[in-house]
Amino acid sequence: MRTYLTASDIEKALGEYYDGSKQGWNLMFIGVKELVETGKISYKG
Repeated sequence: MRTYLTASDIEKALGEYYDGSKQGWNLMFIGVKELVETGKISYKG
């Protein structure tokens, strides 16, 4: 049995990837900002 992706499936996956990437970059830059300002990072992952 073969499963085919629809345009809707691809659009949904791209949106989820974009949202996840955006969140990851935001967390990274928040951490860098905190490190520069305080010398410490409170988030330990």
